[in-house]
Amino acid sequence: MSKSTILSVLPDNIPDLLKRIHRWGVWATDGEKPGGRFGKVPVHPVTGVNTNPHSPNAWRDIETAINIYKGGKAGYRSVAGIFFDLPSEPEPIMEREDGTPLYLIGLDFDQCVTSECGKPFISQDVQDVLASLGGSYHEISPSGTGVRAFVTYSKPLKGGNKNNREMYSKGRFLTVTGHGSGKVVEAGEALEQFEQEWFGSSKRQEEKPTASQVRNPFENAGCGFELPASVGEGSRNATMLAYIGSLRGRGIPEDVLTLAARQANQERFRPPIDDDELKGLINRYAEQAKGEPEGAQIDPASWPDPKPIEFGLPEVPPFDLELLPNAYRSFVQDAAERMQCPADFIAAPLIVASAAALGNRVVVAPKARDIGWLVPVTLWGAIVARPGMMKSPVISMALKPLHALEKDMLQEHELRLRQHELEKLRYDVEKKSIESAIKKGNPINADAMPVAPSQPEPERLVTNDATAPKLAMLCAASPRGIINVRDELTGWMENLRAEGREADRAFYLEGWNGLNSFQVDRVGRGSDHIKTLNILMFGGIQPGKLQNYVRAATQGGAGDDGLMQRFQMLVWPDLPKDWKNVDRKPDIAAEDAVLEVFRKLRGVDTTVIGAKRGMDLESPAWLHFTDEAQESFDKWREKVELALRSGERHPAMESHLAKYRSLIPALSLLVHLIDGGTGPITKLALGRAIKWHKYLWAHARRVYASAKNSADLSAKSLADKIEAAKVRDGFTIRDVYRNGWANLTSREDATEAIAILIEHGWLCASRQETGGKPLETFLINPKINVKGG
Repeated sequence: MSKSTILSVLPDNIPDLLKRIHRWGVWATDGEKPGGRFGKVPVHPVTGVNTNPHSPNAWRDIETAINIYKGGKAGYRSVAGIFFDLPSEPEPIMEREDGTPLYLIGLDFDQCVTSECGKPFISQDVQDVLASLGGSYHEISPSGTGVRAFVTYSKPLKGGNKNNREMYSKGRFLTVTGHGSGKVVEAGEALEQFEQEWFGSSKRQEEKPTASQVRNPFENAGCGFELPASVGEGSRNATMLAYIGSLRGRGIPEDVLTLAARQANQERFRPPIDDDELKGLINRYAEQAKGEPEGAQIDPASWPDPKPIEFGLPEVPPFDLELLPNAYRSFVQDAAERMQCPADFIAAPLIVASAAALGNRVVVAPKARDIGWLVPVTLWGAIVARPGMMKSPVISMALKPLHALEKDMLQEHELRLRQHELEKLRYDVEKKSIESAIKKGNPINADAMPVAPSQPEPERLVTNDATAPKLAMLCAASPRGIINVRDELTGWMENLRAEGREADRAFYLEGWNGLNSFQVDRVGRGSDHIKTLNILMFGGIQPGKLQNYVRAATQGGAGDDGLMQRFQMLVWPDLPKDWKNVDRKPDIAAEDAVLEVFRKLRGVDTTVIGAKRGMDLESPAWLHFTDEAQESFDKWREKVELALRSGERHPAMESHLAKYRSLIPALSLLVHLIDGGTGPITKLALGRAIKWHKYLWAHARRVYASAKNSADLSAKSLADKIEAAKVRDGFTIRDVYRNGWANLTSREDATEAIAILIEHGWLCASRQETGGKPLETFLINPKINVKGG
């Protein structure tokens, strides 16, 4: 059926309620059906290929959809009209004044419109239905023979499709013509009555999208190349060049290639590449592809001079021992010298371990009068360094005082166990006495029955490889908190990203809060009630692995849930270039001083330090700031809050900075107590915490920049391998990533690196015919100084 027989779209008549929702798309015809109807196929608004109407890739705002419709084409495809998509799962579209959510319901009536005197006439039965629904907005369908209506209702309905009548609240795309008038209004109970009358309890007959509708649009473009789900700044040009090169290498026509590149740019590049720049990328190697025979060798004289591959991370300051409490400085300095590692490697885990020793026994109230905001010293941290840089030994060194505390706690637990045995013997004697009295017929009051003593569970401070369910059991017996230590955080993070581990991830996220109770219920394994869930974290991680997680935290989706931002005590210092063999005995006096502090933190007496407590004696005690410190803290916080509202930082970094609201008060309290302070937290302790802010923020900038510049880092790594003769002329992408080299562990890493090296004149792509799929290889510029070459 030609487009001339399809009703045109009248945008002005479409209700505002629908216009404001960003779920509009365009459709094309796909063959004629009986009764003057025709197939309606959702198409991608850029390429015109069949698309899944429920995918965000298919959606535009209504203005964009109308403009595409008026232009007549989406890619190569003629556009017949626009559609509105109902979500895959029902979502409220608005609320009543009393806050009741309202859902959008779409109705369709087929073969109910006839033409009388050149005007459409809706059958009386359908008019009666529409009147019963409050006269809500309805319109003539694209074929001119049916009616589409929209209403809202206080709950989603199952609906169905039967006898030329349809009703949906989810999972459908609904064509819209604007050939109607009025507003979308709320339907009364008659809507449910119609649902029951029309569809009864029969199974809903939904038309399922065809394979062509849900097919990957890049596959429709003839390309098997898989782009990352989201490409951020720092790797956009390199990734686009690699994608275009892959399309061109497979013989994709230039017009289709251009459409596919534009589509990819709009959907997956954040922000999209500028149009003129994209044209330049598309055309960059077009002439070379036309002019050179496949697999041709390049005259060495024609190679350009290779440009240097530069990669740099933001600078971080060297660790200043003045950041540390007085009692820790000698210990950190001595350990760093003996182990020949940056002082940061010792200081960060030592501070987190100190927080574990204190637990949530004492917290800080950052506001002078409002005690609704209490902050425990719950810290997460990590050391970022490549393998072999002593991450595990230095973490063990910093945690030695905690292990010593656990030995003390184990001895106390053994005393409690012996006391429990005495109580159990007493219980057994009393129980037997009552049993004997009952056998003799003596009356026994229920109050006389003894209560069996509960066996005490050992309180823990440290765990290394516990699963989430086991950790929950440990936390139930350790309400002050427990530190989860991982030599390599990679495995733990991979576990939390796995399908089916969403509950574990939520458990850890909740554990960071440090003061809330938590209930764990398991089928077949009972329940654990955790009075206060307080989980601290520390571990090591490699730079390349870290980039993957930071990338997930900066690109939205499941990885953007604040897990990465909770690692506030994360340090990535520069490694010293020199090394010397230091062989001397540890500073025992310094170690003893640190252990003494840990014991004081664990045994802190809230009354002695002047902490306040509410009516609930089991709740944590708190300390305020002194008046002078409070004034300084309020000024500091004002600067942070304004920075968060400036819009000058990436949202992921804003989220990281937002966590400093609790970090700085927590560090103030910790420093105050380590230095032996009592009473309100001093301005001196707060000042030291604010210095930690400046230091840690520099490391956070380095961490987030590493994800943004990951493509450059991959390119630098590949360039180093080329110069070291680890890569041979004529290599493939697979030859790079199968080695598992740092920063080149995936196909994506290798592809981005190769694209940048091509751009810098280090490499040139070549195709070799193999009788099947052409083999794409890469030639190395002979002007590069290769080791042994």
